[in-house]
Amino acid sequence: MSEQRLSYTLLDVFCLPGKPFTGNQLAVVHGTQGLGKAQLQAIAKEFNLSETAFPLPPGEGDPFDYSVRIFTIAEEFPFAGHPSLGSAWSMRDTGVIPAGKADAVQSCPYGHVKISFPAENPNTVELSSPPSFVAPIENAPSLNAALSLDKQSLKTLSLHRASCGLEFIYVRAAEDSSVVDAKPAPAEIRRFLDSVNGADGKAVAIVLFSVDTSSEQPAKIHQRVFPTDFEDPATGSASLALGLVLLHIGILPRSGASGYTIRQGAEIGRPSAITGRVVASDGQAQECWVGGEVVKIGEGWIRVPLAE
Repeated sequence: MSEQRLSYTLLDVFCLPGKPFTGNQLAVVHGTQGLGKAQLQAIAKEFNLSETAFPLPPGEGDPFDYSVRIFTIAEEFPFAGHPSLGSAWSMRDTGVIPAGKADAVQSCPYGHVKISFPAENPNTVELSSPPSFVAPIENAPSLNAALSLDKQSLKTLSLHRASCGLEFIYVRAAEDSSVVDAKPAPAEIRRFLDSVNGADGKAVAIVLFSVDTSSEQPAKIHQRVFPTDFEDPATGSASLALGLVLLHIGILPRSGASGYTIRQGAEIGRPSAITGRVVASDGQAQECWVGGEVVKIGEGWIRVPLAE
């Protein structure tokens, strides 16, 4: 019996303009029709990246341009930002999405996600996922232990939970030095998220951010994202819902289109550049977008794991 193989592409997503080996790494595995969840999970675990994406072309009559399943090394996510952008880039690179097409629709377990390929930069991809919710958090436990900061150095201006597909806890620090100096304590982060989530919450990470209030629009953000076991170099889904938080706290205007830029990942040696924009009406977000550059780093093949 011949060995089954799948082709894959390695990408850097949200890389600095024109600079490969920055941003967030992604493996995109092709041709996985017929593979079960356990096989996809085994492949993701083998790559050992924050996420691995498994996009597929549409079937006849499907109302989308491609579908995708996204796995971390431990579980499947219904949606995630940089795997969606990388999958869209890869589907265009392989011809599933025609080269001249400016817009596309991704299908994933969360639902349909709008994709845009800006004409001014062929390496840039943007996505929009429907705004879900944003809400302030009252009476939250202290974050000092989770981020290894003392009470004097961590002065928070706001604490929110928000989602455009994945839920995050957003902590606005009064000083950028708190963002720079934070050192994640995994056990304490897990304890904090468990406490804030309670029985119904689904937040997957803490987003610690500061706003450069001296700058005009687009707003300039420095953020770090802490899931329970690692620090993420670039987080598209968190950056997407950050737009809801920025609108809620008055950083973005209540009506019209506005933008923001995010720097992330420098503290762990993977600097990233992320752009976001929000279209709002009377303080309510109508559309949220996030985007960045994608660069191919490598390609190859991987064996197909045996079905259980």
